[in-house]
Amino acid sequence: RKIVDRQSRWRPRELQFEQMEEEQRRSAARVTELLNQLPNLQHLEGSVFSLLLRARQHSFPADQSKGAASPDVAGVAGIAGVAPALEAVDGIGARLQVLHLVDLYAADLLGLLPSGTEGAMSSSSPSCPKLQKLFLLNLPSAHPGLTAKVICKFLPQAPELKELQLDFQYFDPALWDLEALEALIARVQAEPSKVSKLILDWCRLGDAGVKCVCTALARHVRANAGVKELSLAHCELKDLSHVCEMLETPQLALTSLDLSANSFGDDEGVKLAKSLPFSSIKELRLRDSQVSERMPVKTKWSWGC
Repeated sequence: RKIVDRQSRWRPRELQFEQMEEEQRRSAARVTELLNQLPNLQHLEGSVFSLLLRARQHSFPADQSKGAASPDVAGVAGIAGVAPALEAVDGIGARLQVLHLVDLYAADLLGLLPSGTEGAMSSSSPSCPKLQKLFLLNLPSAHPGLTAKVICKFLPQAPELKELQLDFQYFDPALWDLEALEALIARVQAEPSKVSKLILDWCRLGDAGVKCVCTALARHVRANAGVKELSLAHCELKDLSHVCEMLETPQLALTSLDLSANSFGDDEGVKLAKSLPFSSIKELRLRDSQVSERMPVKTKWSWGC
C-alpha cells in the first residue's frame, strides 16, 4: 500500500535523469508499469518516483495525432528536458491517496493524466479521484510561474484533494509570474476545491507573492469552506499589511496560520495583533521570529513546541 524512497532531499541522487542512457530510461519506465500492477498501492513518496514518471513520458510519448500540448504545458515540459507527453500510466492515479514527490518538474505530473491533451484539461473523468495529499518539494527555480500553471491544470484531476504542499529551490522572488500564482491559489480556494491545508513554505513569495496569495484567498472566500490551514513560513515576508487585510475578511475559514522564519519585526507584529481578533484564527506560529509583541491567540514561538 505504501512505497517510500528513503533518499534524502538534501543529498541529490547520484544518477540523474539527464545522465541516464536510453536503455536505463526504458528500464525506469518499465518499473512504472510494474507499479501499475500493484492493486492496493495508495502512497508513493520520494524523489525516485519523479524520475520514473519522467522516464515514462520519455519512453512512451503520447500519440501526437491526439493534439499538441498547450504552450504553457509544452513550456514546462521543455524545461524538464522531456517531451510534453500526456499519456497516463493507466490505473496508478486512480488508486493513489498520497503522492509525495521530490526534485520533480511540474511536467512530471502529466504522467498521471489520461491519454491525450483533452484528458489533461478535463475534470469529467479525473485521473486521481482518490488523491487526498499532494506534496511537491524542491520544485525547480526556473520559471516558477510555468510550474504554477501546470499544477493549476493538474488540480481538477484530484477532486478529493485535502492537503497541498509546495516548495521551491532558491530563486529571486521577483521572478514570480504573479498572475499565474494568483490563479493557482484561486483554483485551490474556489469551488469545487476541497483543499483545506495549504503549505507554501520556501516558495520564495516575498511581499508581492504573499499579496497575491492573500488576495486570492480573500476574493474567493467561502463560508465554512476553503483553506483552513495556511503556512507562509520561510517566504521572505517583511510587510504584513495584506496578511492583516485577509484576516479581517468576513467568513474567511482560516483557523491556523504559520508565519515562522520571516523578516518582519515588532511594527508588523502590532498590526497582526490588532487584526487577529477580527479573524477566526485559533493557532498562530511565529517560530524563529523577530516579533516580541504579545498575540491575542494561541501562539507557538519555538520549533520545539
